Amino acid sequence: MKKINLVEKTLGKWKLWTIISAVLIVAGIVIACVFGFNPAVDMASVKTVTVEYPYVAKVETLESVCETSFAESGVKYLDKKVAGSYTGEVVYYFDLNADTESAVVELQKDLDEAMKEGGALSGSALIKARTNKETFQEGLTDGFALRAGIALAVFAVAAFVYVALRYKLSAGITMTATMLVAIGLTVSLTALTRIPVSASFAAAALVAGLASVVMALITFNRFRDNAKDKEKEKDKTSYEKVLAAVDTKKVLILAAALTLALVLLGAIVPTARWFALAAFVGVVSATFAGWIFAPSLLVVLDKAIKPSNKPLFKAKKKDKKSKTAEESVIEEDVQA
Repeated sequence: MKKINLVEKTLGKWKLWTIISAVLIVAGIVIACVFGFNPAVDMASVKTVTVEYPYVAKVETLESVCETSFAESGVKYLDKKVAGSYTGEVVYYFDLNADTESAVVELQKDLDEAMKEGGALSGSALIKARTNKETFQEGLTDGFALRAGIALAVFAVAAFVYVALRYKLSAGITMTATMLVAIGLTVSLTALTRIPVSASFAAAALVAGLASVVMALITFNRFRDNAKDKEKEKDKTSYEKVLAAVDTKKVLILAAALTLALVLLGAIVPTARWFALAAFVGVVSATFAGWIFAPSLLVVLDKAIKPSNKPLFKAKKKDKKSKTAEESVIEEDVQA
């Protein structure tokens, strides 16, 4: 039975992959413009209840007392963050419409009762609860988006210059397009799937961009190495050259390693779960961009700009066998 080569089936269909990518990116932009992103608690306007404790035997017990009190008060928290073990605070996040003022009054009564002799928090002291309203500033979002856009533009230009100088002009253009597709798909798919966007979302998009760069470089490295054997490569088409350069095994191993790292991060560090989920979307987007999209586009560009498709930094070596007419005359005079 003949083994199916997925890259062989997809290679060269750059128009199809470009259309699919463009449709998803535009759809994501429309959803983001109409409905906005789904903000995580650290990116939304919320009410908070902060429970401060100078000392507590078990934070889990304190959390249990707090959450039981909230349930009895009829308020439901959206998320929570714990800072410290024996000393620190627990912050609960609520919707803006939640009656946290009344809930905090009842919570403080329950905490005081639990701190009495024989209570669940016996031995603890000075546990205080307070509520606050936190409004996320839209201006911060605009400034953040501007800085992220500038960083992306600088990164794209740097990637193009490096790859065009180090490899080929076609590779430089492919690299830039690949990175933009990976980041664009990450942002659009996050908007479409309504994954909560936290303050670390820019880092997740950066993971997508860097992963796509590395995956594309795997192909470019082999493409350049194969080109050194001019006798073997001279009769091959651009399609055949790129097909031989794609290293599916390395790309998928990299994608699997990144996915495993993100799963572990999300499991070990609860506060990083939304970053891990968004970054996973970035890894999937980068795998598509670096493994499927980049080779397909490289085939077209390598063929289209072949006459000038050389590493821009490569110096021309002087042919020792060839001599100018002037050098030959001087040599003859010296011999005479």
